[in-house]
Amino acid sequence: MASSSLSERPCLPFDLVEEILCRVPIESLTRFQLTCKRWFALFKDKRFIYKHLAFVQQQQFIRFSFLVDTINHENESIKPMPPTLIVQGRVETSVTAHCDGLLLCGFDLGKLLIWNPYLKQVKWIRPMNPYSYDYYYAIGYDFSRDDDYKILRFYDGHDYEGKYHWPNDPEVEIYNFKSSLWKTLEFSWDWYVFKPYRGVSLNGNTYWIAEKNHDSNLFIQCFDFSVEKFEPVCSLPLTFGVSDFIALSDFRGDQLSLLHQRKETMEVEIWITSKIKNGGVVSWTKLFNVMRPNLPVLHASTYICDLDDPVYFIDKNNRIVVCCEELLEDERYVCASVYVIGEDRLENTIKVQNHRNRGGPHWPFICSYAHRPSLVPVPK
Repeated sequence: MASSSLSERPCLPFDLVEEILCRVPIESLTRFQLTCKRWFALFKDKRFIYKHLAFVQQQQFIRFSFLVDTINHENESIKPMPPTLIVQGRVETSVTAHCDGLLLCGFDLGKLLIWNPYLKQVKWIRPMNPYSYDYYYAIGYDFSRDDDYKILRFYDGHDYEGKYHWPNDPEVEIYNFKSSLWKTLEFSWDWYVFKPYRGVSLNGNTYWIAEKNHDSNLFIQCFDFSVEKFEPVCSLPLTFGVSDFIALSDFRGDQLSLLHQRKETMEVEIWITSKIKNGGVVSWTKLFNVMRPNLPVLHASTYICDLDDPVYFIDKNNRIVVCCEELLEDERYVCASVYVIGEDRLENTIKVQNHRNRGGPHWPFICSYAHRPSLVPVPK
């Protein structure tokens, strides 16, 4: 019997094909885009891009050191990113913010760059003032228009040595990709960002752990990109010792999570918020806690010991996946590792890199981010 030609074979409805592709990891989609013209057009369609982003929530780490590597805890892979503008030459760089797969990078030449590493797209941005790691940065968008991206840059009076300078009003600048212009915003406040300083992007807004100038109670501070204002969200659910470690991350795309490690017992606990909604009440629930003798020691860097601040996320199996650095015994070298922590044990340790101890805030500035790859294009 003569075989049927390919064109005569029954095909899946394209709606079903789209539903399947929405669940395919970004690494595969970038290879599939040349399969046919229809797929190529689909992967550039705004509706599909954000639908895919909502479905594929699995995160991985992207680590900037002397090169740029991605770290996947599920298959224990450590892969260098393909060469781009960002890793060529000897220009020092660090990631300063992340949103929807877009990375905002700062350079020691005073420039900013927005980068989607999987689409290999970059855009240089000239800031109003030269880039400095004393400033905080965030990427977000107007909630009513998820492609209306903006960059926030501000200085809250806090410097790298932990000193505060309050004679002047805080400096706040915002950049709009639609107009390619910066503008200055006027604010007055009595709080500062609590270390570690990384903000967490969630539904277009950015969240930090913050503290009042004359009050030790910590709270969640939000910058709402739709109205371009800072707004407090809620207090943290427990008290902290002076040497305890805390960090913030997102959870399931519409909640925040909080990691807390007690210095005295090394116990790690995870708290999650209710779903974050504009103007809604936010409450906390403890997800689980882990108390085992072999847990890693998590701590933020100091002026004396310039380690990369730990960064974490909660994976689809409700495990803590944390990337952190630890000083080796002779204190001349640092070991970077990824730990996978379940509810009852330390499940896995992935050794990433050993490098010399930088011994202070000197370049190269090494940093890691929990990164969710996406098809979101760099704004033009």
